[in-house]
Amino acid sequence: MGWALSKIFATSTGTNSDSSNSETNINVMDNFVTSCFSTYKDVIKKASFNEEMGAQLTFLRNQAVHTDWHIHGKLAWPDENYARENLQLHSIGLIKLHDDGTPILDQFGRRISNYNQKHIFTAAKIWTGFNPSYRRGNYEDLDWATTSYLDPLQISSIRARDWFPKIDFESGYIGDTYPLCADLPSKHFLKKNAMYRLLGGSPNPLWHWQSDSTYYDQEFEQLTLTSDSPLYTKLCNPKNPQPPTTSLAAGTGSAEYNAALSSAPLCQGSESFCDSNSLLEGRGVNEPNAHNTIDACTDGTDTTYDESVKNIVVSTVKGDDLRGGELVKIEAMVISERIGDVVDFYYTDNATSDPEWLFITRVSPPVGESIVNVKNTDFPEITYTLPKCVSPEGCRQAVRVVLRSRRVTNRHSAGTTRPKSTCESDQSYGIYDDADDLVFDVLPSYRAKDLCEFQTLVTLDENLSCDERECAVDTVRVVEVVPGVYYEYIHAPCVYLPFYNNPVKLFAAWSNTVAMCGDKKLPSALSTCCGTYSDRLPNSHNTWADVLSEYRYERLTYKGNEARCTAWGRSVCDADRIGALSGWSGHCFHRQSCRDIGGSTTWLIDHTRFQWTTASCTIQVKVQPDGTIAIIHDPAKTTTSHSSTAYPQVQSHVHPEKTRSYFYVQWDPSKGDIGKLDYPHVSDNNCDGGTVEGDTCLCVTTVVDQPMYSSIPSRSQVLELKVGAFDPTLYGEYHTVQESNDLDGVSVYKLNSSADDYTTETIFRVMKDDEHVFFKNVLSVVNVCDGEFEFRNSPTFYDIANPELVSAYQETDAYIDYVHNHASAPPFVCTSLLKHFGYSNPTPLQTLECSIAFKAGVFTFTNPTNSGDTLSFGVAGQRGNLAAVAASIILSDEALTPTADLDPAAGGIKSPLLKLTQAMRSFKLTRTLHHRRTDGFFSAGAFGENPYGIPDQFSFYEPHFMPAGAHREAYLMAPEAGILNLGYMVNSQNALHNLFRMGMSACDGGIGPFMGKGKVISCGNRDGLFTNSAGYLDYTPDGVVSSSSNIVGQLATILTADRISPSNRALIEEAYTDNYNAVGGGAKAALEIAQVLMTTTPEFHTTNNVAMNDDARTLTPRREKDNSPYKAIIHVNLFGGMDSMSMLAPHPDGCQALYDEYKDARGSGLFLTPGEMVKIDVDASTSDPQPCTSFGVHSSLSALADIYNDGDGIFFTNIGHLQKQVNRYNFETETTAQLFSHHWMKEESFNVDAFNERDNSGVLGRMADVLGNSMATAQIAIDKSLSNLVGDPTLGRKVDIISRNGNGVNQLYRVNLPGPTESKRDALLDTMSKLNSKTNQQSGIHAELWSQVFVDSKHESEEYREWLSSERGNTSMGSQLNMIFRLIKLRETRNVNRDVFSCELSGFDQHFDLKSGLGRLFSQINNPLKEFRNALINEGGDLWNSVTLIMTSEFGRTTTPNASGGTDHGWGGNYFMMGGKVKGGRILGQHPTNYNLSDPQVTGRGAWIPTTSNEAMWYGTTQWFGITSELALNYVLPNVANFGCRLYSETQLFEEGTGNIPSCGGDTVQVEQTFYVTEPRLLNPDEQVSFCQKVVDAMGDVEVKCVVLNQLLSSAPGGRHLSENFIVTIDYEVSGSEEGVADLIVESVNSEEFQAQTVEALDVVDTVELARVVTSSPTSSPTGSPTSSPTRPDVCSILTEEVFNSLATNPADLYSHASFCNAVNNWNADKPGAQVFMEGTEMLRRHELAAFFGNVLHESGDFVYPRDTAMCGISTESNSVHYCQPTGYSSGDGNYADPHCKHDLTPITDTPGCTCSPVPESITVAGYLNADLLFFGRGPMQLSRSDYYYDAGISLGVDLCASPELVATNPAIAWGTAIWFWMTSGIPSSHKSVID
Repeated sequence: MGWALSKIFATSTGTNSDSSNSETNINVMDNFVTSCFSTYKDVIKKASFNEEMGAQLTFLRNQAVHTDWHIHGKLAWPDENYARENLQLHSIGLIKLHDDGTPILDQFGRRISNYNQKHIFTAAKIWTGFNPSYRRGNYEDLDWATTSYLDPLQISSIRARDWFPKIDFESGYIGDTYPLCADLPSKHFLKKNAMYRLLGGSPNPLWHWQSDSTYYDQEFEQLTLTSDSPLYTKLCNPKNPQPPTTSLAAGTGSAEYNAALSSAPLCQGSESFCDSNSLLEGRGVNEPNAHNTIDACTDGTDTTYDESVKNIVVSTVKGDDLRGGELVKIEAMVISERIGDVVDFYYTDNATSDPEWLFITRVSPPVGESIVNVKNTDFPEITYTLPKCVSPEGCRQAVRVVLRSRRVTNRHSAGTTRPKSTCESDQSYGIYDDADDLVFDVLPSYRAKDLCEFQTLVTLDENLSCDERECAVDTVRVVEVVPGVYYEYIHAPCVYLPFYNNPVKLFAAWSNTVAMCGDKKLPSALSTCCGTYSDRLPNSHNTWADVLSEYRYERLTYKGNEARCTAWGRSVCDADRIGALSGWSGHCFHRQSCRDIGGSTTWLIDHTRFQWTTASCTIQVKVQPDGTIAIIHDPAKTTTSHSSTAYPQVQSHVHPEKTRSYFYVQWDPSKGDIGKLDYPHVSDNNCDGGTVEGDTCLCVTTVVDQPMYSSIPSRSQVLELKVGAFDPTLYGEYHTVQESNDLDGVSVYKLNSSADDYTTETIFRVMKDDEHVFFKNVLSVVNVCDGEFEFRNSPTFYDIANPELVSAYQETDAYIDYVHNHASAPPFVCTSLLKHFGYSNPTPLQTLECSIAFKAGVFTFTNPTNSGDTLSFGVAGQRGNLAAVAASIILSDEALTPTADLDPAAGGIKSPLLKLTQAMRSFKLTRTLHHRRTDGFFSAGAFGENPYGIPDQFSFYEPHFMPAGAHREAYLMAPEAGILNLGYMVNSQNALHNLFRMGMSACDGGIGPFMGKGKVISCGNRDGLFTNSAGYLDYTPDGVVSSSSNIVGQLATILTADRISPSNRALIEEAYTDNYNAVGGGAKAALEIAQVLMTTTPEFHTTNNVAMNDDARTLTPRREKDNSPYKAIIHVNLFGGMDSMSMLAPHPDGCQALYDEYKDARGSGLFLTPGEMVKIDVDASTSDPQPCTSFGVHSSLSALADIYNDGDGIFFTNIGHLQKQVNRYNFETETTAQLFSHHWMKEESFNVDAFNERDNSGVLGRMADVLGNSMATAQIAIDKSLSNLVGDPTLGRKVDIISRNGNGVNQLYRVNLPGPTESKRDALLDTMSKLNSKTNQQSGIHAELWSQVFVDSKHESEEYREWLSSERGNTSMGSQLNMIFRLIKLRETRNVNRDVFSCELSGFDQHFDLKSGLGRLFSQINNPLKEFRNALINEGGDLWNSVTLIMTSEFGRTTTPNASGGTDHGWGGNYFMMGGKVKGGRILGQHPTNYNLSDPQVTGRGAWIPTTSNEAMWYGTTQWFGITSELALNYVLPNVANFGCRLYSETQLFEEGTGNIPSCGGDTVQVEQTFYVTEPRLLNPDEQVSFCQKVVDAMGDVEVKCVVLNQLLSSAPGGRHLSENFIVTIDYEVSGSEEGVADLIVESVNSEEFQAQTVEALDVVDTVELARVVTSSPTSSPTGSPTSSPTRPDVCSILTEEVFNSLATNPADLYSHASFCNAVNNWNADKPGAQVFMEGTEMLRRHELAAFFGNVLHESGDFVYPRDTAMCGISTESNSVHYCQPTGYSSGDGNYADPHCKHDLTPITDTPGCTCSPVPESITVAGYLNADLLFFGRGPMQLSRSDYYYDAGISLGVDLCASPELVATNPAIAWGTAIWFWMTSGIPSSHKSVID
């Protein structure tokens, strides 16, 4: 299990800063071993808090965006590296899984992602604030180290943490179901389950933030518990010890003056008190024994007044003798002369001549003689704890009381938070002061360990009562239990709601300079009390406030602050500033509480502590275009900052302009229309109800809390609640309702005050995962922008006014919990573990049984022969218990069934390291005495894998690797086969052989260190003594050594579990016997031969069934070369996601504005200066349109610039994997790829097969498939298998994997073999081939793969060695390109026509230190590319012209930086292509025009969405390679049809290229068409393809391409198509090879036949409307002329009577198809220069008709009303005259003319119109008016206004002034007025608007 976990959580010593020591590295593995029987959550947590993991995945010292932004103005987002890999590799995987490991599919059969980029953006914020622990001394470490590489990481910086809500992966939040911190019960630190963590002797908290400056401050006031406190009892666990032995005698408690012992009054001996009596009366010369201080402090010299300290008494609070560690009180009697005098109290533990005085507090006394106390009615006494005393003789300690007179007014220099001096030696300040000391003996302290039995962690098991100052506080941080021993309180995990009702203003800083909102329910702020006293300070400045804390950093709730102020006789207010007393007296009162004062809008929490006010505050949200929000606070502007006219500044992280702390919330989709955004957006909804601020919306919020249930719910309903609750029995305010839902076990708790109601305070209890959980009956919703939008209140673990480290730990734990509890976690983890347990392709049943055990926490094994015999593993209810998981893997029915071994897909290939470990254990590896420390490490080069040198988080091989051939054909994985290549095969077998021969030695390719240490030595066992080996195999077989069956039988058992086939057993026995009996042979030589042969068998290397048929295995065949010319394509992959924005960037000389945007986006640490770039110019005539005339190439890639300028190189910009053309608005719905994932995006870039239509084959492999039918091809990878070379698995073409070094591969068994002669090598190799002979159909697929690779490798190792021995190449071009160059030169020798090469350079996952790191990597590329090109050119013979090299990466990266100085995963990037025939010097693709959201191809995080597909680049490249038929091109590039003509042909990419893109070059029409659909969804990819195929079919003989560009879902309008509720508007592009076919395209897609076929083909589509042309233009130079010339149909053949009649269900007689057609024909006949519905393409004509009828249907009420119903809804007719009764008419003046005539015309200024006059009361029935006298709405367009009637009549030749009623009665005139209005009214007219 530990091994499997280490492969999942792969980390490398290469990222460990302590890599030279063994303990920290071994600790990584130990974490997994010690976790084997814990839970998987524990493993995630240990791995996440491991320094090596933090360094490798770059979240060590990761920071929130606000961290550097507010301090340095640097915008850097949290590093996303670990957030992504933790999900993808460690916990839940990319896709949703059933419990059996099969993918969950959507309704279209597509896999469903577990998360997307916004979830990664959010999760990255979890992994902020992590730092290494501090160094300690009890482990092996580096001498210069200051941090611990062994201990878990700490979250030590709250400033680096992100404090805001975080969405989960569904529709909720991380923090859902946790109780609210605002609901913590009163005195929660004393309630049951309260937790305390032992800090030991350090008072510095680990889970609460505290300024570093306080860590060694002895005056820092903590809350000290009394021994009477129940909390003290729980934390101390008292022992009741005997008092410490002492020689101190008893005393009297009465002070005496003895100059020989002390210069101040002294109480000798032990007593409970010490009283100065009358020894201190007076001041200065008037004081007996002046000056009564133990140092040089003197009293004031002016004795005019009698200010003085008269008496001091120190006594224990409990009445015990004075003893170190006891709580004592000081009673000082003073004489004060005026208000303003103050008394300061000090103590020292060393009452010698040079004491160190520590300040206690300052008190303002009343005038006259009094015992000094404070105005706090609860705790008026001055107390402190006596310092520790360790001497058995006792200790002499002292207190000092200083009366400081207010007679000296300028006391500010005395300090701002405490007195600068205990004694004012400057008499200008202290001339009236009196300082007196009292010295006393104290008994030795109890030792802490004698007093208490301390526990590391204490959880209270009951509610406790409060004692003393515990009763006055709302919460605690650190408590001192006994002197020098501290506990830290850790409150229960809970969350805060950042939106709440009735917020109040908080302010910070002395002068009230910073403000934000606070929640009254939370302990967010320091005590803040205003008010004055009549007898002492403060007695003025009523709105100045004091801080009156019971301990430093104490926070109170608003209610707690009110109580505190009341206890002091003060009140809460909206203060002007802090420190009514500080301004007068020099420093603050009461235990230095005001030392906590601070406020900064730069350093945020580091320097800011807030204070309560009574003023109001408003909480707003600022909404970005992507829907993320920032919380904005708007405090009431009630007071200005002190001594300023300005109001306090809003704190930066909630400031409307300064904040960058945006986060996602779960917007309520029901609040927005379908197809519309569900959040405020400037362009989508104009911020409905909010304020537009640039491209953001600023909205006020309102919180609505409402009960979810009004009666008892079911258990399932309770579990739907989102707000958790604390156990209500802790409150004392709840009672239990009789449990009435027995079936579901729901208990109800109601407040005593609302017993009969279900309120938001009601609490439910149910069982979940075998424990009780509580939920609150509340739904909290945040209404935004006047309620137009809303989201559920988003919980966060932080009080954003007072964030604490405890919240960071709890949030991290909650996130790990969420991931661990995710539905996909069990099957994903189980599948991963099963692979490492030897099941490369676990069955669904295996995964299911494991998932069940994972979820249940227990697995029960039942004896197959006795069902009553069971054995359980794990802990029931403990999810993720690994003991249960391991047992389910090993002991499940599926694992134990004999038939499993017969499954050819069962088992797998063994991991190299496991094979090595098996051999070393089996043959008793023994360490040599001189071996120590890390000398035993062995390199991965020798064996392909080692335990610590893991290359990256993906380990040595990818978990989803599928080898070519049968595996790929059957979609079976073999991860370990990823390194099963020619080089590995030879090297690993040689290494095993050398292990048997020489032990652990690096000599001859062996395993282990090179032990020479500078000496001349013999390797390994060549000296016969293993002197220079780190270890040796000390194995001796049992039994008779001459018996081959005995020896081979033992080897078969320990190496193959006795699975060796009979034929292979016989072969090895024969070899053993031959070598045993040979001259010079013997048992040792025979055993070594048998070991070598046994470790060559497929039974040893795999774990599945092997069934031999003994036929000789043949080599994988190669095709013979033909006469085709040689060509090669080289694909160089820069793995990790190269930051190609650093490869190619805007240059200021050609693009200053965009370069400035680039600088801002990249930040000061990443952008390239002009001096760091090589400028290249853009040839606008040959390149695609670009936003710049010049770009810059990274100076470390100057060779690319040279190749570009020489015309041999092309840059492709913003290119990448696409399924179709998309942008920011639709990529999430139109893309199903696992974006931003290394593995999947690498596969996408290698395969170039978006929908996997070619069975996981690669683009280069499919080229070889096509060309391999007619010529000799070779597919060669350098160093490791790369899937872009894999073709159709059924064709049997193999990929050769060649090492970059030497001859490409070492010689197999190159050293002398044991035995009498060297000629045995050939015989041995022949036996090895026989051991790997052919297998039958029952044999396992993995064994078959091993044997074929072995036989091929045995042959090819010799072949390649022979070839490459004659060609050394040029090492200056780098090892990989040099090997490729050598192979190209050997093309004739190798007999090939076509080569496809693939190589990879890793290290480009630059999440940190990008600028320097990438520069180094680019330097490693630059010269090799340059030298490679030069070498090919220098070879001559047109060789350079025969080669094309393409350099890509799986994705680009974000333009914006992260907090680690790097960038995160993006999408689109920049590629480079070079070759002798490449038509270079051009930049193709489309570089973004902006680096912000103004460009739809840019996301908010700075990732580019590609404008150019990988298919576009590969299309012309494939043609150049010799694949020209459309059928073959579609095979190589299966998704090419989705990009229409947006491809690059051979003609465009290569000189002398002849290949073009079929059906392109002529007209292109972009069309918009509306579908009425039966369900609210977009067309899926298959439906889009089907639709486009219908378009192509509709064009008949005219060849076109069709692609769907965009889709928009919206609600269907009312009044029509009442059976459908939704419409999908589709933008698609149709391209042809001919010009002049645009009209034909439009007519075809608008034909009734096409529409009917579309409805038939697409089940979801119910109706297709007329299409509208968006754009129409040629794609490029035409390739021919139209094949037909379509005629233009008349209007009414387009708008048929059937279509017309479908527009309205019950039209009036006025509206008929015939009358409309007559009116149109009459208009067009009369006005040939202003034709209606005849301009443009048929698509455009249809669009105009649709727009026209949309208007008239609306105006006429769907053709129901001839007249305006307000005027003529009631009408009658008399003598052929029409009369109307206007709404609201009552007979009287009868003047209805003006409102409906609109003009009282004057001849000069008014528009011509019909004459209007008052309407006479010509009525037949009271209230009816003659319609011919009124100008109101009539006809299809509801023509109104007298001037419209006038003008329309002129146009139609009818006097409508005299007879306006004709518009409602004559159909031809009615339609004529509508057409007139359409063609003429408005600027521009409606007609013109549509046409243009």
